[in-house]
Amino acid sequence: MKLKRKALRARPAKLLAEEVPVAIQDALQDQLRAYLGRGFTPVLLGSGGRDGSRRYHLQIHHDKSGQFLELHGDFNSRCAEDIFKVAHQMKTLLAPAPSALGANVRLIARITDLPCPEPLRKIARRLTGNARHFQFADD
Repeated sequence: MKLKRKALRARPAKLLAEEVPVAIQDALQDQLRAYLGRGFTPVLLGSGGRDGSRRYHLQIHHDKSGQFLELHGDFNSRCAEDIFKVAHQMKTLLAPAPSALGANVRLIARITDLPCPEPLRKIARRLTGNARHFQFADD
């Protein structure tokens, strides 16, 4: 019986993701933990790459309600801002609203309507400020 060999096909071209060192990933997770405060547990993992990571996997767990959020994507120039935006949205959504009805009342808002606050954008820019940007050469 003779086996047929299939021709190898190249993967389609796509944007290259920046490899982010573990030290920056740790700093990003520390900033998330400081911003979210008690009651939230952020876990940021990286994958791919040799000396760092090309992709991130984030889970934010809200201890009191048991709810969690997962986010993943490529490390690029906007990923830190996107991560902080999602953290801000989750914190705002699950934080008790100050009211006369007690601490069990929460604000109702569409999670996609909440922008990333400027202080968190500054932290994101500081963490990813020296990142390289890749682009394909024009033909």
